[in-house]
Amino acid sequence: MSPPPVPEALSERAEWLVARVRELRERADRASADHAELAGALAVDRQRLADEVGRLEAGLRSKLSDLAGGGLRLQTWGVIFLILGTTLTILGAL
Repeated sequence: MSPPPVPEALSERAEWLVARVRELRERADRASADHAELAGALAVDRQRLADEVGRLEAGLRSKLSDLAGGGLRLQTWGVIFLILGTTLTILGAL
């Protein structure tokens, strides 16, 4: 906005001041509305991100569970073959 007019009359200065205050209030209202809009968008983005992280964690836990189950199956087969080998070795020595 333009600088205040040279105060020829007090009323001119008062009119300029009123216009300036009105302009600043409108700018503040727009900034507040923009802030509220951005805050809402941020909340939505945070929720989406939290949902995505939760989905990825669930998938990771499922994969780890599958891997742990596969490891247990391998250990079971290892124990079975160890017992079978030990048994055959003992029977072969008799």
